[in-house]
Amino acid sequence: MADYWFGPKRIGFGIRPQNWKGWFALLAFAALLMLSAILLVPQGRVTEFVVALVVLFVVFGVIVYLKFERGTDQS
Repeated sequence: MADYWFGPKRIGFGIRPQNWKGWFALLAFAALLMLSAILLVPQGRVTEFVVALVVLFVVFGVIVYLKFERGTDQS
């Protein structure tokens, strides 16, 4: 059995964490977003902030893609 971190929401569109690893990945992503905003934006380093945002979203997106439970029909 595969170790899926994320799965489809029961109601509506989207994903949700399924275990502690998914919650950890989501909270780490949010913490890194906040940390980059706190460190870069007040110094006027907007370009570096945008690059950090793009990198964080791509990395988190790849993690979700690799650890998402597919093929479950909810109808």
